[in-house]
Amino acid sequence: MFKGFAFEFLTEIKLSLCLRLQLHELPDHHFETLKFLLLHLKKVVEHSTANKMEARNLAIIFGPTLVRTADDNMVTMVTDMAHQCQIIELLISHVSWSVSVSQFRYKFIVV
Repeated sequence: MFKGFAFEFLTEIKLSLCLRLQLHELPDHHFETLKFLLLHLKKVVEHSTANKMEARNLAIIFGPTLVRTADDNMVTMVTDMAHQCQIIELLISHVSWSVSVSQFRYKFIVV
């Protein structure tokens, strides 16, 4: 049991770090738009007892739109849907860490 938990925990940390690096590479206007949307979705999650919209439910709705596949192949889209939802759920759940990347990214631009 512990091995499975440790693997999942390390996988989530690795995924989080990869996402943070990918966010760093977004153009400024795309990053700011995503940041605004994620902050709004976090507010929606904070009221999930009333609206029943938890991070997972929002990820199911927004995942396929925000994280698209490189091609428009329907089989690929369906296959990748679980990963798309996982990415968006992680970003919503850890939005304060995700958007703090703006400080991180400007340090790299200056150097």
